[in-house]
Amino acid sequence: MKYVLMLAGDYTEDYEVMVPFQALKMAGAEVDVVCPDKRKGDTIKTAIHDFEGDQTYSEKPGHNFLLNASFDYLKLDRYDGLFLTGGRAPEYLRLDSRVIDLVRFFMDLNKPVAAICHGVQILTAAGVLQGKTVNIYQRLIRLLSRRFWQRAPSLQKRSPMKPLYAEILSLLPHGPETQNC
Repeated sequence: MKYVLMLAGDYTEDYEVMVPFQALKMAGAEVDVVCPDKRKGDTIKTAIHDFEGDQTYSEKPGHNFLLNASFDYLKLDRYDGLFLTGGRAPEYLRLDSRVIDLVRFFMDLNKPVAAICHGVQILTAAGVLQGKTVNIYQRLIRLLSRRFWQRAPSLQKRSPMKPLYAEILSLLPHGPETQNC
């Protein structure tokens, strides 16, 4: 069985925590969802972002998502991979040195790390994308443009509606052979 750590926070995009959590569980992974300064049994508020014809997405209240593990008591060696949710949470999670250390731990050990949508901001803050290829929501390309890098990652535009499963395939228990799902 694979063990996946999912990092989320208040105003994580609802769809970007609910769907990967359920998909990974259905595939047989054990998934712990944590948030800095919150404990098992606490909830995070999620947001629903929608493209309604305005210059940017709108934001509506989502659900309260129940955390099933405590950030302060993590044993990182237990986990086979890391999933970073998107939404607005990465805006403040990327400023937390504990989060940066956690990301670097997984990257230094070459464990699978997936970040969806704005979750890539955490990877950027951790400085772990140099020389990597990143599929990215096109509105984030300027944020991650070459002027912020000595060796920039290769950025590939993607639609905001790209299936989330493509972001989490490397974390699934059956590995690369599941890429046809």
